[in-house]
Amino acid sequence: MARKKNYKGYVNHSYATPGSIKDKQSKVYGKNYSSIDFSMNENINESNFKNKSIPVGTLHLAGKEVELTQYEINKLIKTLENALSNHDKRISLGI
Repeated sequence: MARKKNYKGYVNHSYATPGSIKDKQSKVYGKNYSSIDFSMNENINESNFKNKSIPVGTLHLAGKEVELTQYEINKLIKTLENALSNHDKRISLGI
């Protein structure tokens, strides 16, 4: 059976998770958990990797795709870490 899409360069390989496991994961971890993945940009090479404006890859989440540069990825990581920290503080303070 021929492959329909080239999946080389994906980080989480969410396409390979069977539906039954995705259902279990959505009940335990959240509805978007099994859809989170990142595919690397295969057009980056030795001559252009220092150009930080070129997208590093594409974030796949809940059926949506967003191309991200290195700076955007760092900002996203910091934002999500701050969100978790704020959540933990609110819970510990009872707010």
